[in-house]
Amino acid sequence: MRRRGRPPKLSKESILQAASEMDLRRLSIVKLAQSLEVTDAAIYYYFDSRAALVRAVIDQGSVGFAPPRIEKDWWCGMTDYALRVYDSIIESPGAAQAMIGGGISGPVQMRIFGAVIRSLVDVGHDQRSAVMIYSAYFRAALYAAFAQDELDTVGGLELTVRERLAVDAGDTVGVDLSPFIADAELYEPRRQLKFLLDVISDGFSSR
Repeated sequence: MRRRGRPPKLSKESILQAASEMDLRRLSIVKLAQSLEVTDAAIYYYFDSRAALVRAVIDQGSVGFAPPRIEKDWWCGMTDYALRVYDSIIESPGAAQAMIGGGISGPVQMRIFGAVIRSLVDVGHDQRSAVMIYSAYFRAALYAAFAQDELDTVGGLELTVRERLAVDAGDTVGVDLSPFIADAELYEPRRQLKFLLDVISDGFSSR
């Protein structure tokens, strides 16, 4: 039951803090408003939709996330970056699915993206190649995090998700990864991700 009297002070920051503590897969404006003991309209004053709120939560969670250190062996930095992205995303169940649907959004994520692209250009890639490289590593991390979400939710990883991980990486670097799909030793999503990142790195570095 909502307490009587003056409603608690509400701010964009307090909304984001409360939303970040909820499972994004089940986050709704109604549930969030109830937890903050405010009306739905109070939430909509700051965020015009659930999707906008989820994007803001994810972007806020990227604060303090350091871009990779890109040097001559740039694929090492990108592999480390992708693994850190994966570890960060799985801390917020549902974030991976939201990011797959909405892509990179928000000022914090865009600053990180820009910093990585500049670093890749600095070591000799043209901008188009830099974006392609970023996309390959980032998408691998994103789909692996989504696979982990599914594993946590239903207790098993669907073959279609494993196929998606393999096909996505295989198409990027032109490598047939069909044997990988059936490899039981690579069933755990993070281990799958590390394998895929190695394949992606080998493909790019051999070009």
